[in-house]
Amino acid sequence: MADFHGVTASNGAKIKKGKIEEVKKILDKYDFSCGLEYRIDNGSITILGYVWPTLWLKGDDEDLTDCFEEFLEELSPLLSENLVIHAIGNVKCIFPLSAMEILVTPQGVNYRYGFECFY
Repeated sequence: MADFHGVTASNGAKIKKGKIEEVKKILDKYDFSCGLEYRIDNGSITILGYVWPTLWLKGDDEDLTDCFEEFLEELSPLLSENLVIHAIGNVKCIFPLSAMEILVTPQGVNYRYGFECFY
């Protein structure tokens, strides 16, 4: 059985003035030990990692429900510009590839899927 490998990367989106501490509180709620990372530099946030974008709530060891969408919904009103996240994945470099683009605006989150097969 082959393993699924994913990669996630985003642009750096500006956080609203005075909201960086609020963003950090949101980030502290989620478990980033899965390989997904965030960076806050010069008032901007970037999401990246060598994994498919997935997050769990910290301390939720029994019910590992993916909370990535909830994380983005909490983050969106604190952004002053769009955060664009791309993810692509595959199993041993064979088709079909899995791909998606996530557009996080200050008004909400929009998922766009490039391929229909996800693992």
